[in-house]
Amino acid sequence: MDKKYDILKMNNGEDVICKITKTTDSHYVISDALKMESISKLTGRGFMETLALSRWLQPFTEETVHEIPIDSVCLKLDASVGPVSYTHLRAHETKANLV
Repeated sequence: MDKKYDILKMNNGEDVICKITKTTDSHYVISDALKMESISKLTGRGFMETLALSRWLQPFTEETVHEIPIDSVCLKLDASVGPVSYTHLRAHETKANLV
């Protein structure tokens, strides 16, 4: 993987995993953005948490790089290895499907 992924907790409650390619005083420039959702599922062994990733803005635009105002983000974290590996695969699948 060429760049690290970050998790952005947006003020509207959304969680987004993405690559931050540039940061200024007023905004982040991001790419490969996917919306993260934690889904609880009752199984025979109890509740199980799974991570669902879906396209964040791509259903509404063909652009793949976005400027996000810094004040719309309430928390920024480095993503751990598990979600990053999954995100890296999903990002490449999404790019392949757009072509």
